[in-house]
Amino acid sequence: MPTLGRKKIVKIHINFLWIWGQEGRKIAWVNWKTICNNKEQGGLGVKVVKSFNIAFLGKWKWRLDTEDNDLWKQIL
Repeated sequence: MPTLGRKKIVKIHINFLWIWGQEGRKIAWVNWKTICNNKEQGGLGVKVVKSFNIAFLGKWKWRLDTEDNDLWKQIL
């Protein structure tokens, strides 16, 4: 299964929200930055893929440094 790049994932998010109905020009009533805001701030809580990926990789690096005898670490 091919992996999806960050730009491809963002495009899927955008198309899901804005590309619908008949062919032609679509109107984005809300900008992407607002959509990515937390729900408490009036957004939809959609993750910013780049920030989410950096946090996820940081978590795995931390786990790699702190956990000793886990199978996944031995495999890596």
